[in-house]
Amino acid sequence: MDEACIVELIQSVIDDVNKGRVFAYLTRWRDPEELYTRVLYAMFVAPADHLPHVFSGDMPNGFAAMWKKVNEIVFEGNATLFKEQVGLNGEVFTPMDTLNQNAHNSFSTMLTTISVVRSTRKSGSHA
Repeated sequence: MDEACIVELIQSVIDDVNKGRVFAYLTRWRDPEELYTRVLYAMFVAPADHLPHVFSGDMPNGFAAMWKKVNEIVFEGNATLFKEQVGLNGEVFTPMDTLNQNAHNSFSTMLTTISVVRSTRKSGSHA
């Protein structure tokens, strides 16, 4: 069932792209990654006595903390959400920062959406 939920989220995000819903797409990038991480955390990382708290959704129950533990134990430190990357214009960012900005419907996400829509109009593509 967990797999079906993740697949449904991914299909929904793809549908956003196919229908030109750029802002919806950007604000939902984090959803599949977070659900996948939470499933891995519950299955392979969390102590059994911690599971009721994880499933409750009560705070603290943050994605970043779970992801770091999943990265350490499941991915053996090889995942990249917190590794600094260099953007197309030389700016430095982490993928986790980008996921967080988008998930919280930030001003930068809105500006990114405007930029994407304008650039696709200029290039003749359809968003």
